[in-house]
Amino acid sequence: MGWSQDLFRALWRSLSREVKEHVGTDQFGNKYYCIPQYKNWRGQTIREKRIVEGANKKEVDYEIGDIPTEWEAWIRRTRKTPPTMEADRQKEIALSQMKLWTWNFELMLE
Repeated sequence: MGWSQDLFRALWRSLSREVKEHVGTDQFGNKYYCIPQYKNWRGQTIREKRIVEGANKKEVDYEIGDIPTEWEAWIRRTRKTPPTMEADRQKEIALSQMKLWTWNFELMLE
């Protein structure tokens, strides 16, 4: 079933002008793709699609936390642009500063 479904999808993409563009990869290895808006052979406008390809392809269902919040917001269209590596780095710096501040505050209370 799996290989035939993949073959059908590849055939459909080639006939429908769907072009998958890689937009990023998260720290878990999940890959994110965008298929831009296009017109099909009947002249209908097909809206943009956002797809995640899981790092662990054997797992069917993902658990909460398997997809980072920033990427999930992009997939669900609550965020317009995909997260960047710079944004991820900024987030890590902010978290480390917050931990350091909390640690210093706890020391002052002792």
